[in-house]
Formats: sequence, structure tokens, C-alpha cells
Amino acid sequence: MKRLSKWIQKGISLALYLTLFIMLAAFFLMEINGHINGYQLKSVQSGSMEPTIQTGSIIVVRQMEDVGDLQKGDIISFQNKKEQLITHRIDEVVQDGILFKTKGDNNHSADHEIVEAQQIVAQYAGITVPYIGYIAFYIQSKLNIPLFLILSGSLLLLYSFMMFWQIYRHLDQKTTEQKKTAPHA
Repeated sequence: MKRLSKWIQKGISLALYLTLFIMLAAFFLMEINGHINGYQLKSVQSGSMEPTIQTGSIIVVRQMEDVGDLQKGDIISFQNKKEQLITHRIDEVVQDGILFKTKGDNNHSADHEIVEAQQIVAQYAGITVPYIGYIAFYIQSKLNIPLFLILSGSLLLLYSFMMFWQIYRHLDQKTTEQKKTAPHA
């Protein structure tokens, strides 16, 4: 029974630490809005760039100030006409530094819209962290933030209760031992 209690305590501790770490990471990403020294973190929500970039990955992109150096084969993030952020490879430079035709690696044909220079947000820096994008996207949705706060609060309360119970049992055991060893008057 004692062994089971320790395993439960360790499991709750691990769950608490993981939940808090995930929440801190998500809040950090939301607070800085992904901007770190000219770089941004973006989560990939579609498979259009597979196998180069897996769905559910976090990618690192570098903010673009001058798009004149972009060439065929570079991977860029841009806002389309519907204001969606898309990350695709440049398939053709239509007009030097001004117009670009893009295509997802997993798509059969090029994108219908020509990308203008002012639509380009960033260039892919070549760094991908797989699967973390799923977690970041899930946590950052407005409905799940309260769920994670409640979950981490509940785990913290449960962990505190277990610690107090353990201290209480330890003190009770010491008191019982002291009574047994104390001389009777």
C-alpha cells in the first residue's frame, strides 16, 4: 500500500510539472507573440509542406525586411488574401523581389494566388520541432485556457493535500513513538 501511494504521488507530481511546463510555454509563446530577436515561432496546421515540414510542428521563421534576395526554392510565410498565414516554397520568381509564385511541397500544383512582396511575413529558418504545434494550438484556443488553469489548480491542490497528509502521518508516527519510549510517571 505504501508503494502504491508513492507511485500515485510521483504520478501526480509528474502530471503537475508537465501541465505547468506546458502552460508556461504556451503563455510565454502568447506573451511574446513568438518574436525572439527577429525570429518567430509558428505552428503548422496543414500537410501542404510535408514531408519537409510535418503537420503539427512548430517552425522557426526569420522576419523579412528585404524580400529582394528571395529566390526559387526558399520557403516563406505570407498572408494570403483571406488573411491566413501560409508557409510554402517559392516555385517561381515572377518579378524580381516583387511577385512570387508559391507551392506547397505536398501539393500537385502551384498556388492560384501570386504572392506580392508586402504579403511576405517571414522566411523559414530551417528549424522544425515536430508535434509541439498540436499542443500549442490546442492550449492557445480560448476555450482550453480555463481548462488548463482548472486542471493545474486541481493537481496543485491534490499534491498539496497529499504532502500535508504525509507530514501529518509522519508527525503522528513520531508522537506515537515518543509516547512509547517516554518513561511513565
